[in-house]
Amino acid sequence: LYTLSSLGRYYGTIGMEADAEPYYIQAGVLAEKIHGTGSVHHAMTLNNLGVLYLQRGRYEDAYRVLHRTAEYLNDSGPSFAKSRISTAVSIASASSYLGHTKEADSLYMSALESAREALEPNDLVLANVYNNIGLHYRTTGRHEPAGTYLKLAADIYRSTYRLPHPSLAASVSNLAKHYNDIGKPDTAGMLFEEGLEMRRMLFES
Repeated sequence: LYTLSSLGRYYGTIGMEADAEPYYIQAGVLAEKIHGTGSVHHAMTLNNLGVLYLQRGRYEDAYRVLHRTAEYLNDSGPSFAKSRISTAVSIASASSYLGHTKEADSLYMSALESAREALEPNDLVLANVYNNIGLHYRTTGRHEPAGTYLKLAADIYRSTYRLPHPSLAASVSNLAKHYNDIGKPDTAGMLFEEGLEMRRMLFES
């Protein structure tokens, strides 16, 4: 089970998502056989598959699989709070990509409420929630709340990562795009340069 999941993650990480899918599917079948339908292990393998579908643009498949994941994780203990929140964010993202804006709004706010209740204010999972909400609002043309959430995400990443990090570089770039959207090219330019410099340093390290 661990080997199958690891192979799926490996191929997904190097951009070979099509090769990752059969390993995640096999991992799900094995987890269900060993641990039972709806077990936490089964849920986590389904989550990996759902996120992969999301990355591949298969949003209806992602939505379906991630909903099953959320159902199975619903009764898991406090130690799985981050997993439940991350799955909820992924479902909201799939809903947003499918054009279900109002549903996505509701799902994102529900995930945010859960995250604020369960996590510390500087938790990276909370930063991911903020970032995804900001991107959702930006995509749907709601620039003011987009900026608010993208800034919240960037602040957590900055306080956590003292050195250049891919998540921080991506967050800074997202914020730069927001400022470009609202007609602040000077601020956008500075942030684009900061993100580019971080990526250069990461490439050279």
